[in-house]
Amino acid sequence: MENGVAVFPFAQGVSKGKFFSPPPLRQRFAEKRACALPIYRKPAKAWREKARQQSGEKDVLRAEVEIFSRHVRKVWIAVLFAGLVAAATAGAWLRLEDLGGKPMHHDESEQAYTLGKLLDGKGYQYKKEDHHGPVLYYLTAWSCWATGRNALGEVDAAFVRRVPAIAGVALMLVPILWLRRGKGRQPRVSTAAVTTAVALGATSPTAVYYARYFVQETLFALCFWGAVPLLWFALRKPRAQEDDGAAATVFSRTRPVLAALAGALFGGAMALKETWVLMAGAAGAGAVAVLVLDGITGAAWLRARNGRGVDWGGISLTLAIFGGAALVVMTLFFSSFGANPAGIVDSVRTYGGYFDKAFASPHDKPFDWYWTTFFSGAHRYGKTSFILEQYALLGAVAAIVPLFFRKLWRGEERRIGVFSVVSGAALLLIYSVLRYKTPWLVTGILPPLWMASGLAFAGWWRGLSAIARRTPRPWLGGAFLRTFLLLGVLGAAVGQWKSAAFLTSARFSSHERNPLAYVHSTQDVKEIEMQARRVAPFVAAGRDPVFACVFAQEHGPLLWALRAWNPGRQFDEGGRVWVSATAPAKGILPDLPDPPIIITDDTTEAIVAGNLTARYVCLPEVLRPGYTVQLRIRKDLLEKALDAELGR
Repeated sequence: MENGVAVFPFAQGVSKGKFFSPPPLRQRFAEKRACALPIYRKPAKAWREKARQQSGEKDVLRAEVEIFSRHVRKVWIAVLFAGLVAAATAGAWLRLEDLGGKPMHHDESEQAYTLGKLLDGKGYQYKKEDHHGPVLYYLTAWSCWATGRNALGEVDAAFVRRVPAIAGVALMLVPILWLRRGKGRQPRVSTAAVTTAVALGATSPTAVYYARYFVQETLFALCFWGAVPLLWFALRKPRAQEDDGAAATVFSRTRPVLAALAGALFGGAMALKETWVLMAGAAGAGAVAVLVLDGITGAAWLRARNGRGVDWGGISLTLAIFGGAALVVMTLFFSSFGANPAGIVDSVRTYGGYFDKAFASPHDKPFDWYWTTFFSGAHRYGKTSFILEQYALLGAVAAIVPLFFRKLWRGEERRIGVFSVVSGAALLLIYSVLRYKTPWLVTGILPPLWMASGLAFAGWWRGLSAIARRTPRPWLGGAFLRTFLLLGVLGAAVGQWKSAAFLTSARFSSHERNPLAYVHSTQDVKEIEMQARRVAPFVAAGRDPVFACVFAQEHGPLLWALRAWNPGRQFDEGGRVWVSATAPAKGILPDLPDPPIIITDDTTEAIVAGNLTARYVCLPEVLRPGYTVQLRIRKDLLEKALDAELGR
């Protein structure tokens, strides 16, 4: 009591500035013994005997505490490892299960069309008008050739989506790269923080959904954010050689390897999407925040361990290796491995058109679109409610408070926490300012938010433990607060897992009410492919050299549905499927009989329908919400297919 007012022990600690200081040894051991009685009782006798042998009958309590702490730490690490394996397994299942259940999106079909030309031996030449870089095409083509698939008609949706899905599994495991240890030292980031970050990444609905897309975004995020921890440790101050008393090495053996790996990944990111410039700017803001935290003049983050100042020579060589590796990888891909040197020039010229697209395009949306869609409130479909990335943002915000308390962090955690929070917030701000907005861009924002959330868990864990030690019942308060925090993280992971499973389900993955299904194709695309395969055996190549004619402005998904017959966008490309955005004025095609299949949209229907000489069965198909095409199948072929199915 002070002046008639009750003062709790933890409040006294705050007033004396000892809030986060460790409690007395006996109190610590009593708390550990009370919190882990089943673990403590069985080996207690052996621990005491071992403690006496180590201490020589002196300071037995301290030796016993060290042995007990080591044992409890092993149990805790085992629990965290089991959680890490469970999260990774759940995340891999969400990303790899039933990849072909969802119809191909328009953008996926465009990527697959480019892949098809590469598989057919027509090569690939990057042009500044291309959608993005060539890395995804080459990786998928290599996987096709390795498995004996040499044409687009020999692959299905599940196969082409396998490369992004595997990249998605690797992306959720990127936080593990922060666990790098030094010789005889603790990890730079705690295992609890990494496990929490992996759990959030494994169950992230947005990351799961777009990892099942044949687009560049997931692979791009993997290359960029995978390069960050490698470059971080390559730039880190070298370790002193204590064994021979020499000064700190100017350039350690591992730094060139880490710099080269980071550069290769960063070069892959540059050859994937032009938006690497925006992500590099956000990461640069995070790096500046870390330098400000340490004091730019002191540069404690970069200063050598021997205290002799910043190792500018080692840092310069590290950056040179990093930049050289990045340029080599980027040049190889953009030049088609030397076959198209002009692609390197086009990779630079392409940025001129992206500035106009950023502020004027069909994908313009308001400033707060990402916030209202992904980070605020739950979505509902019927009686089912689901979330997107609310927990990732909440965890990143929760990391801000512990960052003000230096004693709550170990190793590199505080610096990495500042970097993750600032870079994630900066990238979200950049994407919000740009009027061009698509939902898959959020995939690049999430990895730093996952890492910040994991560090928030570690910081709050230690902070709540410090609070519990100052309460009248430390072991009870610690158990309650830690259990509450664990249940919160577990609940967030389970909630995200349920949402991800629902959003990627066959029933809802392409539904127009799905906020992630952005102008997505409907299941009718699969119906068009099924009907084409149904009549294909009865088409004689001699009589019908062209299998199908497509006259539709949005023909991307149709290119995929008819991929088995080598579609081409121009009539002189060859192949048995001819595609055009407009219909010819006279006849379907010059000197060509009516093809087995004709597909039109509203803009070409009137012209084509008036020039048909054969009899067709017309089936309306919804390609996407608001866009319908007319599928015409020649009647004689459909009758033969029906007879074969009925056994006549």
